[in-house]
Amino acid sequence: KGFDQILQFAGLRTDDDLNVLGEPFEIRSRLMPHVIPSPGAMRVTGMTIEQLTDLARPSHYEMMTSVRQALGAWCPSVFVGYNSLRFDEEFLRQAFYQCLYPPYLTNTGGSGRADALHLMRAVALVDPDALNVPIADSGKPTFSLEKLAPANGLPHLNAHDALADVQTMVAMCQLVRERRPDMWSRFGSLAHKAAATDFLSEHESFVLLESVGATGMAVPVVKLGVGPQPTLIYALDLRCDLDDLAALDEDDLAKRIAASPRPVRRIKTNAAPLFLPLAEAPDRLLGGQGPDELRARGRRVCRDQGLVERLLRAMSGAEADYPPSAHVEQQLYEGGFWSRADEQRMTAFHSAPWVQRAELAMEFDDRRLRLLARRLVYFEAPNALAPEERARMEGAITQRVMTEDETSPWLTAPAALRELEEMMAQDMAVAAAEHLQGYRAHLHARMGLSQRSGGHGVLGRQEVPPPRGGGPR
Repeated sequence: KGFDQILQFAGLRTDDDLNVLGEPFEIRSRLMPHVIPSPGAMRVTGMTIEQLTDLARPSHYEMMTSVRQALGAWCPSVFVGYNSLRFDEEFLRQAFYQCLYPPYLTNTGGSGRADALHLMRAVALVDPDALNVPIADSGKPTFSLEKLAPANGLPHLNAHDALADVQTMVAMCQLVRERRPDMWSRFGSLAHKAAATDFLSEHESFVLLESVGATGMAVPVVKLGVGPQPTLIYALDLRCDLDDLAALDEDDLAKRIAASPRPVRRIKTNAAPLFLPLAEAPDRLLGGQGPDELRARGRRVCRDQGLVERLLRAMSGAEADYPPSAHVEQQLYEGGFWSRADEQRMTAFHSAPWVQRAELAMEFDDRRLRLLARRLVYFEAPNALAPEERARMEGAITQRVMTEDETSPWLTAPAALRELEEMMAQDMAVAAAEHLQGYRAHLHARMGLSQRSGGHGVLGRQEVPPPRGGGPR
């Protein structure tokens, strides 16, 4: 998500009753110079390399500026996507971050965010008759939008097109709103962190509706406490053998919480979790126990503060510890929030002429912003940079795109070509596809050009020298 890019963005604005307001917003961009498109993605979407590099399309920065303006005009809103919390939201944040815009538009300033895929799975768990869930070729239920919509009488004629996907998602949400208005109302409310926090304050034990696996999962739980971040809550599965859990020593407890099925659940209050009060949950979601019995088990857990503290310590100790990254794309969550002064510099950057932006780029206090700003200037107006700086950036792109280092976290041209050749060798239809043949020729041409021109520098790493006047290396 930090090394690819959005190529098409679409959105619809609706009222509380899901009536569409105004015209759809839709925009496409061309590839950034340092991004190599995935052959697999091009196979699925049918996109050609000529379309992806069309200079008539806006640049990525121009597109994200328009996206920022459009979504900002809709705020405050509840922003809903399909599989968006794990996918679209992260790409959107990265795109804003790399274009020097505040990244958290969808869950700040009174706005909230929610995931319609999560809603569909939750509705199917609570009321299996509310939706017709199709079966995939694997034999398992699927909530893929392109299959779920037709199974429920809604056409989805242009799958993987951003606007078509959004229109189909709105239609599916309208269907849920008609059939299960209670679930729709809860979904909209819990899109806001404050509502999720309030629910957890009011309910000691409840049913957590998780969007995991093929169908999602309903788990009766009791709240244990807060994790390392204030938005992270731990909750214990009330179907566990409490006596067995309490008897474990520290080492065995650490092993148990890591084993499947997981006894402790992680709840992010800022990621639109879905809950049900025990009294409203169907009996089949309660693990063969009644609401009163589950509440009693929850009270028993809360009274055993020794067990609660041990579980909290074990969970906190098991949280992933990510080492610092050398790549600016992976530093969004590493360096904390930038200063108010840098926020003002970001605003000034976007309104200044490009020659002035090249100078402003070096004034940011936050080194991430300095690096991203210089890169933006090179992508959008390279002549605003000194010749030696342009040469360094060009060499950095060449090295980044052509590296044979298989540990690179981005897709390189050699890796893309190998992937494409393997696809063509295994599938005659792929080998005959004109748009993939065109992409193959493009990769060969780009690699041949780079071998003649050479290159140096590392784009997007702190090691890239600043253009002038010192600064971080």
